[in-house]
Amino acid sequence: MSVDVPIKRIESPAGAYGRMLWLADGWLVGHFEPNPDILKGTDRLWRVRLDGSGLEMLNLPVDERRCRRTDFVLSELLNDGRIEFRRTCKPLNATPTTEIMTWDPRTGATDIVFNYPLPKWSVFTTLAPDRSRGLMTEAIAIQSKLYLLEKSGWSEFNLGLVRAYQPRWSPNGQWIALLGNRAVSGR
Repeated sequence: MSVDVPIKRIESPAGAYGRMLWLADGWLVGHFEPNPDILKGTDRLWRVRLDGSGLEMLNLPVDERRCRRTDFVLSELLNDGRIEFRRTCKPLNATPTTEIMTWDPRTGATDIVFNYPLPKWSVFTTLAPDRSRGLMTEAIAIQSKLYLLEKSGWSEFNLGLVRAYQPRWSPNGQWIALLGNRAVSGR
């Protein structure tokens, strides 16, 4: 099978790259780590145009007094054009804290969607179109839990699966799709 589309190579600095999203205005946004040393670097969100111009780090809030390291990881592009992302603050001698946030590429404004401690090891998130609820899954190898996030707090969302992963709300908010396993091989 072949794909008949033009391929464009964008020159970029060396580093570790993560997920990318297309914005309606033609920008690409992705998370990028210029120094992949886990003790020194920080994952940041960047944007660039398809022609390679305009490479810039997004100006997102960081608490440098409290956080030894702050990571930003993209989740998804929302129906209203904002980007959902996860911000994790890693203090020197304390438990990391994670927040689900949005960024508006038109205004540069950020917003914390759920302002309470999130489940430990949880990373993959999706928001309902009205942002009143969200889903989050763990990043623990072969087994993972699914959590329902609401404005008042979170709870485990048990579907009877050993692994529930990469949930996504439908654009109308009526459905949830996810990858899941009823059993784990060898058990």
